[in-house]
Amino acid sequence: MVRTYKLNITTKDLEPLLPTTTPSPPSSPPPPSSPLGQQQVTDRSKDQQQTLKRTCGGGLPHIGLFLAVISSFFYSFSSLLIKMLTDVTFLELCVARHGILSVLSLLLLVHHGDLPFPKGYRLPLVLMGVMVTFALLLQSYSFKHVPLADATVIVFSTPVFGVILASIFLGEMCSFFHFIMILITMTGIVFIARPQFIFKSQFHHYTAQSWWGIWAAFISTLFAAVILVMIRKVKDLHYTAVMFSSTVTALIITCSFALYEGQLCTPQNPKDRIILLAFGASAFISMLCNTKALQKEEVGLVSITRTTAVVFSFIWQTVFFQEYPDLLTLVGSLLVMSCVILIGLYKWVTSLPPTSSTRQALACLISQTKQDHPRPAGGLCRMRNQVE
Repeated sequence: MVRTYKLNITTKDLEPLLPTTTPSPPSSPPPPSSPLGQQQVTDRSKDQQQTLKRTCGGGLPHIGLFLAVISSFFYSFSSLLIKMLTDVTFLELCVARHGILSVLSLLLLVHHGDLPFPKGYRLPLVLMGVMVTFALLLQSYSFKHVPLADATVIVFSTPVFGVILASIFLGEMCSFFHFIMILITMTGIVFIARPQFIFKSQFHHYTAQSWWGIWAAFISTLFAAVILVMIRKVKDLHYTAVMFSSTVTALIITCSFALYEGQLCTPQNPKDRIILLAFGASAFISMLCNTKALQKEEVGLVSITRTTAVVFSFIWQTVFFQEYPDLLTLVGSLLVMSCVILIGLYKWVTSLPPTSSTRQALACLISQTKQDHPRPAGGLCRMRNQVE
């Protein structure tokens, strides 16, 4: 038979057996002159600098928009150089463009010591190169079979698709400000391009081939928006790796098409060779600035800002071809440029601290933005985060 005993022991009964300890006085912070105090001050200053960098987008609050404008300038200038070519096919033009971009991107890649096609990003970079190639091919088809003004309006509607796709896949906010800017920008582009189906009521005169050209323009615009979203998605990569990997993929595809069509040859005219080199350099600067801009700013703001290429284009045609703008063109250009100014004001307001009186006075401008109401990424991004 086993007997059990129950012991009632409290902490008061054990106090004589416990060692007595005297409470230590609270530790005072080290003086700033001591090495530990200087280290704490340095750490606090670094934290403040990192917080400021995150708030301002990695530097100046407007640098991403400025790079987008520079990208638009060189994009329009490369379009001007294309009109100056005399005896160069479109495939030869694409091969020259991607070849020059690959060489210049490789030089930057070697200079920065980065690796092409980094692990974990190979598939997005290859898909980006494929989309770049087919976007250019589809745009050329649309410009050939659709009136230039109609195709221009469709091609420069990228901000509409860009904002929607960025909201779905990146979790970027679609505020009332974004939609107003898109509406004003598209109105300005319509005034500049003046498509026939709006201003001349010739929509029913489109042939079957013209309809295929319209579909090609829409698909190329969708591809362009997807490319913007993908560049923003891989913003953690160095821009040289993004540029080189995508342009090499596009070069391989365009060279294959050119060899199949028998159009892989150098221009016979020395003037065309010089223009091709300038075209490649201009396209490289445009792509470089566009990639850096998307690494610093939202897709919607960058895509809206890049519509300034339309304004630069009619400036080129005025200077080089003596085609002077009329009243509607001037009004459309004013609308597009006003959107860029408002976006700059928007970025300045969002860079102010929350307690700023200016930010509070312009609260309607920044309502429902990512800075004030962050939201998780939607669609595929949310599924990917759950898996990780």
